[in-house]
Amino acid sequence: MNNPLNGDTVSEFIHQKKGSSVWYYRRRYPKPVAALLGKAVFMQSLKTHSKREAQKVARRVSVQFDDLCAEVLRDAELAKASTVVGIDEVMNSAPCPASTPEEVLATLPDRVRVAAQRVIEEQQRDPTGWRETALRWRGLYESQVTRPLGLPGPSLGAEAQASLRGIDAVLRGETLPEFRQPAQWAGISSNQGQADADAQSWEVIRDDALAQYKDSVSAPRYEVARRVLSLLRVQGTSERAIKDALREHSKARLQKVQPRTVRGQQDAAVAAVRKVIPAFKPHEIRELKGVMQPDVGDRDSIPVENLRAALECLVRKRPSTKVRNGYEGGASQFDGIAMQTLAFTGMRPRELIQARPSSLVTKANLFGSAGLFLRLWHTKNKASRRDIPLSDGVRSVVDTDRLREFLEWLEQNSRSVPGLVSSMGTRFKRVTKGHTQYQIRHTWADVARHAGVEQELRERIQGHAVGIGGVYGSGIPLAEGLDAMLAVKRVILETVGT
Repeated sequence: MNNPLNGDTVSEFIHQKKGSSVWYYRRRYPKPVAALLGKAVFMQSLKTHSKREAQKVARRVSVQFDDLCAEVLRDAELAKASTVVGIDEVMNSAPCPASTPEEVLATLPDRVRVAAQRVIEEQQRDPTGWRETALRWRGLYESQVTRPLGLPGPSLGAEAQASLRGIDAVLRGETLPEFRQPAQWAGISSNQGQADADAQSWEVIRDDALAQYKDSVSAPRYEVARRVLSLLRVQGTSERAIKDALREHSKARLQKVQPRTVRGQQDAAVAAVRKVIPAFKPHEIRELKGVMQPDVGDRDSIPVENLRAALECLVRKRPSTKVRNGYEGGASQFDGIAMQTLAFTGMRPRELIQARPSSLVTKANLFGSAGLFLRLWHTKNKASRRDIPLSDGVRSVVDTDRLREFLEWLEQNSRSVPGLVSSMGTRFKRVTKGHTQYQIRHTWADVARHAGVEQELRERIQGHAVGIGGVYGSGIPLAEGLDAMLAVKRVILETVGT
């Protein structure tokens, strides 16, 4: 393996994509590592436009690359030499290994039992560290469901899945499950048996799929899959029968809700079914083609004059006469303050919608200066959590009283976050002739760069990952943060002062 720290060999691993000034680290994996990972090339953005800085960062990335390759090879050796043998030695010691599908199916219950027994033996041997060892075994077998390493480990994904279920049974303190091979279900004709027997078989498939899906996703996602699969009217137990039922359900839902909602529900159901039928692929529905795919145009900035005109239009907009929970007008009455907040702070639309009155906090900096911040906790990931300064008592990025009213309205008028973001986006598109809310975020980045806001501060405000130096300190500084956002505000509104 190359050592990039000798001389300046990192230069051969950095390059710029066509049409981009950002430097990337690109390097081929060694053949053994590529075979294990299933991909040939490692690529990572160095997040800089300077070649000199890119070379410095590339040296650190090269060390990480070498560590990654060493770890992959070490895990592979461990899987072959110790862990896999520890569980599979009983199965592989048979004088006549299984070769036909029927023989493989016959060995699966024994594999479940042997894997569970091996974990219990490890628990007896090491009462304090057995769980960590079992979880390591579990990770190795899970990786072999799709890429079995072969002897001395499992030769088929179904064998790895059986061992995995035996390990899970002991970890959860459950009785040993009955392993069912997906091909066994897929081969059953929808014409076999009585209707009651077919329905019962579908229930077994459904419950098994949901049981495996539950621990791999969030509770809301699992609930979506459970609700959809429970409503399917499957006429038989074949894979085609399940596809037909899912298609009919999706078409019926299209008459009531938006295509993106149907697509999300279908995707959750399909992901659950694939836990027991890995190759399951739903019928294509014309109305769902292209739904949920990112729009390339969302990456473009909105021209400043267009954004300025939209903000002025939304602020002057006459509120609706509807009354909802004591508030005159619906969510549209707050479109002005919502879009101003997005335009002047660069936050994501979902982050604003998920904020509440308690998110407005007053805190002092290292030198005792206090200010009002908007605490964003429900973000894309933990690294994006941040406190955005809004006011120091003299200067304000937005009308904080109006923003507080908006957050109070959100708290008292419960709606789904995707639904509220979507409806607000629809109204914004109508005003801007097709632009999206997320494009405001790109506009903010371009305007901030134009206004001379330094890169690290821009990344902090927008909730992007920062370099190692950026993890220190107390977040976004009050004075510097206000200076940056007020500079963006002045450019957008073409005003002088705050």
